[in-house]
Amino acid sequence: MSGFEPENSAQERRQPDVLLVTGAAGLLGARLLHLLWEALPACSLVAVVRGREALRRVPELEGLTVVDGDLRVPRTWATLPATITHVFHVAAAIPRSALEAHSAAIARDNLEPVAHLVEQAQRWPGLRQVVFSSSVAVYGRTTALLDESAPPAPCDLYAAAKLAGEDLLRPLRARGIAVACLRYTSVYGPGMHPGTVLPTMIHCATQQGEIVVHGSGRRTQDFLHVEDAAQANLLACRTGADGVFNIGTGRPVSMAELAQAVATVVTDGRARVRFDRNLPDGPPGYRVSIDKARRELGYEPRLSIRDGLREWRQCLGAPEPCAVSPCL
Repeated sequence: MSGFEPENSAQERRQPDVLLVTGAAGLLGARLLHLLWEALPACSLVAVVRGREALRRVPELEGLTVVDGDLRVPRTWATLPATITHVFHVAAAIPRSALEAHSAAIARDNLEPVAHLVEQAQRWPGLRQVVFSSSVAVYGRTTALLDESAPPAPCDLYAAAKLAGEDLLRPLRARGIAVACLRYTSVYGPGMHPGTVLPTMIHCATQQGEIVVHGSGRRTQDFLHVEDAAQANLLACRTGADGVFNIGTGRPVSMAELAQAVATVVTDGRARVRFDRNLPDGPPGYRVSIDKARRELGYEPRLSIRDGLREWRQCLGAPEPCAVSPCL
């Protein structure tokens, strides 16, 4: 058989994959952009952010195309190239309080972009996969060990919107497009929103010299470093994953352990840990099995909470490089 191929066939094979990352100025999105650029140099990258401040935070990567636009608006999607082959939908509206988690706005802001994505996908003939950033919050509060077969039971509109986002993407599968829904535990890293428990502890330890732990400190939480969350996205892409996957460490830590780790790693043991028994411990944290992600994606979390805190400590003296958006 001759090795000659028609010119148009050879050109088609040489076309690089085009990877779209939404929410590319955020904690996870910015790290994912770096990782994809490093790991998949033959691919083209397109990033979507919103606003001048977000544009300033986008990593400067050679060949990166950056689009400034609101994902809730159809015209933003219409400006994207028709050659997209993979979408990493990382953008999300993250509630900053229990009240906001129950607001209609948080549901709308999370669902409208997904609906526009599915609509726009009809005009992307080469689309092969969507990797969707979801949350273990879709399961509801329980002390049970959760695998992907556990029934969803979202307890607020944010969690319900994440579950609905997974469902909205289902029509893509009818076209043979893989949809990988990554249900993260508590993603953390330098630059995350200051109002959550880990940055609050770090602030108290470094600025006040004392960390106050609520109640007994027995409440647990599975903290997932942003680097491991980004790796899960890359693995989902490389394996062509389709389905739902829990992404965490599988090793939750108690609030007492967390406070002690912060005091030891961030302040060399100078900060004091104090328990306030008059404050409630809070709702139970999620315990998830990551066996499916290990088996099907080859996923293995690399950074323990202490490793992640050591990185955070290095960034405390260099706020600019680490100052990324708190939003996914």
